[in-house]
Amino acid sequence: LKNPADAAALIADCDDRLASIPGVVSYYCGTPLDTGRENVDLGFDVGIFVGFMSEADYAAYVVHPNHVGLVADWRPRIEWLRVHDVLDGTE
Repeated sequence: LKNPADAAALIADCDDRLASIPGVVSYYCGTPLDTGRENVDLGFDVGIFVGFMSEADYAAYVVHPNHVGLVADWRPRIEWLRVHDVLDGTE
């Protein structure tokens, strides 16, 4: 975030807009946990995890108005963004 003090507001907005999107089966949004481990990356203000049962659910999430609106509202306030799309191939 350009202003780390915005973290609580971003978390509240994500909680309000993302967790309820159809197809979301797991969701977590929060701040880094400093455990003192040297190999843990603490170089971010807010981390968001969203889980889906299928790629179709993910595709619907990406274009859902709640997601699109949140990204549009927050992009000007974000210093940098890293997205990891991960496929669980066990199913």
